[in-house]
Amino acid sequence: MQTLFSHLPSLLRISGRASVVILLVLAARWLCGRRLQPRWRCALWLLVLLRLALPWTIPSPASVFNVLKMPASAPEARAEASPTPVPDAPVGKSERGAVPASSAATHWLAWLWAAGALCLVGCTVVNNHRILRRVIRQRPLLDGPTLNLLEDCKSLMGVTTPVTLIETETIASPTLFGFVRPRLLLPVGLAARFTREELRHVFLHELAHIKRHDIVVGWVMLGLQTVHWFNPLVWLGFHCLRADRELACDALALSYARPGDNEAYGLTIVKLLEGFGQSVWTPSLAGILENKQQIKERISMIAKFHKSERGLALALSLLTGLALVTLTDAQTPSQKPVGAQASKGGDWNLDQKLQMAQGGNQWAAYELWDAYYRGHHGVDTDSAKADKWLGEVIKDVWVVRFEPVDNFAPKNPGEFLQRIHEHYSGHSGKNNIGAASFFRTTQQGDKLVGSFLSSSPDELKAGLAQVPGIKVTTVERITPETFIAYDQSQQESLWNLEEKVKLAEAGNQWAAYDLWDAYHRGHHGMDTDSAKAGKWLAKVAENTWVVKFEPVDDFAPKNAGEFLARIHEHSSSSSGKNNIGAASFFRTTKQGDKLVGSFLSNYPNELKASLAHVPGVKVTSVERMSAGDFIKYDESQQESL
Repeated sequence: MQTLFSHLPSLLRISGRASVVILLVLAARWLCGRRLQPRWRCALWLLVLLRLALPWTIPSPASVFNVLKMPASAPEARAEASPTPVPDAPVGKSERGAVPASSAATHWLAWLWAAGALCLVGCTVVNNHRILRRVIRQRPLLDGPTLNLLEDCKSLMGVTTPVTLIETETIASPTLFGFVRPRLLLPVGLAARFTREELRHVFLHELAHIKRHDIVVGWVMLGLQTVHWFNPLVWLGFHCLRADRELACDALALSYARPGDNEAYGLTIVKLLEGFGQSVWTPSLAGILENKQQIKERISMIAKFHKSERGLALALSLLTGLALVTLTDAQTPSQKPVGAQASKGGDWNLDQKLQMAQGGNQWAAYELWDAYYRGHHGVDTDSAKADKWLGEVIKDVWVVRFEPVDNFAPKNPGEFLQRIHEHYSGHSGKNNIGAASFFRTTQQGDKLVGSFLSSSPDELKAGLAQVPGIKVTTVERITPETFIAYDQSQQESLWNLEEKVKLAEAGNQWAAYDLWDAYHRGHHGMDTDSAKAGKWLAKVAENTWVVKFEPVDDFAPKNAGEFLARIHEHSSSSSGKNNIGAASFFRTTKQGDKLVGSFLSNYPNELKASLAHVPGVKVTSVERMSAGDFIKYDESQQESL
């Protein structure tokens, strides 16, 4: 069900766009009236079928959705991580990719959707099986004149499909059943009660269903209606499609009838209506009396029918115009070049951040404020939007200040944080703006004092009370100005050169990675130094392997998020834990039309064994990583995270 949960927002988006197409088709039918011939009215509904069936379409400035500004599809949930992890914070790791509070409701909606779809499928299967079980026991009608008449009608219409004629009590009016080996079902006694000419009209109508492939289209309609069962406009649209289908079959039958047969054909329909019942609806059936409420419109069309190409230009113009504006999607900010939205080393998507922030995720709100305030990620600065998102960031954020007491006199932020790590057991700020990434120290006279930001100040205060040598001095709600000043101040405590060197020399490859990154790119205030960078890169790569894999069987991930979700669901390995490993070095690349993936790991055999438990994933190679390859790997886009 994980795939279903992640695709539910896209399903709702597709259904919403299809609703717009349905309304436009209904409006076009009403405006054009009888100037639009039945076959072209029926053809308009193909646009609805295509809009419901296509998972995506080409963006176009002509799309009607540029005007309606319908929301884009929600991106798949992605597990976010940083390739350069910070030391464990006293509050548990801050999760920038935290699932919005509405995810539980999304799961319930997904289960509700599945229940409705299964119910509709179940009812259809039961009805179809019931009809098939009864019909299959019936012997074909062997009346020579009636069979000869059917063959004459088939020859006239150019229908070559074998059709079996059966009299049965299963149905109440003439009905075509099935499309692979169709059976034309007649109510018992109809062949005897109807004249040869009346039977000819019935046969022409039912053969029109075969010529138009209406039963195949009926099954397509059922599939789409099952997926979009929750949308009343889909039900309305398909009801109108079936009504237009009957008009189109009448028109096609009349086009093969004798000149002047309009009145006789109409009287046949009336005779059927008076003596027989309405057809049962199922996608495998196509009857002549599917909708008694439509009879007046059908009789009117039959009376005025004459074979011509009148209205062809109108029909083609209407179809082309509607296709252009409805089978294309709006151009959105997310369709800017990738470089305009993605910062180096990671994917940054404006639509995704907006959705997460609107769901209550403060990290997403923080990143939106940062983007609009500083112009990061290719976003234009906008003070109004920056203020809006800053308000969301700080609406429940407090600054908790504390100082060392007794004989505790930290000389640097690292000593402060180490003491807190050792004794603190709280969880304030979890999944939110909190202590994990907003720890600051300042010099106050000859004393170093500290502060945290937190959304759970009381819990944080209680946790710090457990730390010997530390005393909380104030707890205050933060202001916009204070937050900006706080954000711009140096977060020096989270990176300490001596600590990194000590950890790296002890074998910690994350520390070695941090040192390589610092000397290679000049991060954390370090001067670039190729010799030192090379030394620590060798440490990083000395026991690192790249494990490559590909999707097999029926698994065809469309994006990195689907790949990672499948692995998360079935993999049980802890390879790479606390080290260079799968957690932060997952990459995907296109190989032809297939998306393939890879992980870095210090435990390739364990990772390979774990991936063997993931259905639809096959390991293709396990290779030791060279220093040069590691740099390329590190600089490639980590789109999945």
